[in-house]
Amino acid sequence: MLSRYSDFHTAETYTVGVSEYSYAANTDGGTIFWRVRGQNTTTTGPWSEWRKHIMKENGLASPQPWSPNHPETRKAGNVQFMWGPVNGAGSDYDLSITKVGGSETIYTVSDIKLTLNLTAGTYHWKVRAVGGPWGEIRVLYLNP
Repeated sequence: MLSRYSDFHTAETYTVGVSEYSYAANTDGGTIFWRVRGQNTTTTGPWSEWRKHIMKENGLASPQPWSPNHPETRKAGNVQFMWGPVNGAGSDYDLSITKVGGSETIYTVSDIKLTLNLTAGTYHWKVRAVGGPWGEIRVLYLNP
């Protein structure tokens, strides 16, 4: 189900028989909210929590963050950040990492992942295809 509204009071529903689905639209930009549910011949499951996808006007979408989850707590050390590729984008992505109480650092990488060695603390992270809009901000808690 896709909607411009997080309460889905106006929405488009698609039935697909696969675990991946690409949605292509001529967009005027903005945010698209989406959710899914499973269904078989006898039962329809509950809707998932909604997710959002930020679209640039007639252009690039924001990447879908994959890992770490939001929010996630783990031990300090090596953390691999991963996100989905953006159709129509080049191979470069910006990863923004901000430690609470510190300053923002932006890494430009030619991949959909980056591993960083991080110290204990609370971090906010987001990603974008170079030239596209930033995706949602995620929170990562690292314990000593």
